[in-house]
Amino acid sequence: MAEAVFNTTGVDGLRPSAPIALLKVSLTGPTSYATGGITGAVAAIKAAALADGHKLNFTKDDVYGIVPIDCKGYQLAFDNENDAIIWYYGDNNNSSDGPAVQVANTDNHEAVTVKFTLLIA
Repeated sequence: MAEAVFNTTGVDGLRPSAPIALLKVSLTGPTSYATGGITGAVAAIKAAALADGHKLNFTKDDVYGIVPIDCKGYQLAFDNENDAIIWYYGDNNNSSDGPAVQVANTDNHEAVTVKFTLLIA
């Protein structure tokens, strides 16, 4: 089972309004999504940022949210309590439409690469 792959594509305005940092991230989904999201997100993003030459020191509690750039129709949310990125999709089945729901457990998303900006303070 392939894990999710994080890459940083550069830092736009690293500290445009201190103490806020913006980090552009691309995320290729896992072959088997786990209910509750992609855990260990901060460590994976920090490792990708370091490999890309960006030295940012932050914890899950420093993440304020995700701003989508190109999420391929999915909605992403950062779960601070569990250090996870959760993927949602629209519940538009025409019979009982509702708010977005988390993608199903074990869904394969390895062909999907989403891009977002991580807000860090």
